[in-house]
Amino acid sequence: MVDNTNIVIDELDYSILSLLHTDGRMSFSDIARELAVAVNTVRNHIAKMVDNGILTFIAHVSPEKVGFQAYANILISAEASSMVEPIAEELLTYPEVSSLSMVIGQYDLLLDVMCYNNEHLSNLIMDRIQKIPGVERTETIMIIKVLKWAMTDLMALKNYWENVNLPPNELK
Repeated sequence: MVDNTNIVIDELDYSILSLLHTDGRMSFSDIARELAVAVNTVRNHIAKMVDNGILTFIAHVSPEKVGFQAYANILISAEASSMVEPIAEELLTYPEVSSLSMVIGQYDLLLDVMCYNNEHLSNLIMDRIQKIPGVERTETIMIIKVLKWAMTDLMALKNYWENVNLPPNELK
């Protein structure tokens, strides 16, 4: 596991991340040209971020274009707190699960799933998830239309929090 306590992200890292956020296929050469730095500098910064677990490259597929028509968020409550991790470990093996998070509140886990159709989703919930030992109850939130598939705009978020932490008379 990566120790995140000593990881420092500098302005160049944020700039690289911002460009990759816009176009994840952007070449090192194009990034270097855009930021007016050497290609090796970009390569080294990206390698450092990958090694530190800050950056991972994945392809985003438009689910409906490859046949997935049923999306849902599923909330899961465990019978006991000691059951949360074993349930999560089981859910991580399910190919339908695109995101899995431990949460605080009435439920213990939140997962995002993509299924081919409502029957597939129903089978996933009733025949598999609800039969995992320790699952007390589930609540399903059907997604009827995805309005945005994207990563958080890190530069905008960073700039926002830098401004929020300044005294009011120093806001940019």
